[in-house]
Amino acid sequence: MILFCREELSQMMGVPPESIDEHASFEDLRLNSIHAMQMLDELEDRLNISISPIIFWENPTLASFCKAIAQQN
Repeated sequence: MILFCREELSQMMGVPPESIDEHASFEDLRLNSIHAMQMLDELEDRLNISISPIIFWENPTLASFCKAIAQQN
């Protein structure tokens, strides 16, 4: 899950995947609400699940976000 999310973020933000620290806050990664919604849409489509947007604010790092998604399913 983390590898997939890291790849999605890297494409959206135009940075190499390895530059995305899974323990850095989304704020530190300069993830904005547009990026967050794009990633949620992609995850919902690929995993065929529904994800509440609030999950980004409850889980402010890529690692915690991915863990929450995995526990949800």
